[in-house]
Amino acid sequence: MTTLGDAEPTTAHEADRAIALVRANAPDARFGRFTAAPVPNRRDTWQVTRVDADGLILRDGWTFLVNLRTAAVTRKSWKSLNPE
Repeated sequence: MTTLGDAEPTTAHEADRAIALVRANAPDARFGRFTAAPVPNRRDTWQVTRVDADGLILRDGWTFLVNLRTAAVTRKSWKSLNPE
């Protein structure tokens, strides 16, 4: 599931690919809802985050940085990437 609105087809495909890589590499993340967005100023890198049923980001959970070029998935605390 992507929540990118009116994203271009390539962007939506990349978002779906990033989410698929998270599901394949993080066994505890195989289920649930996710959203993906490109990381500004980091080519080929997407941030994949769990969301609730309303599409709101679960801020106390984990987020993943996914490099689509290398298929690398890195788990990060959501708060470490988004300090208040």
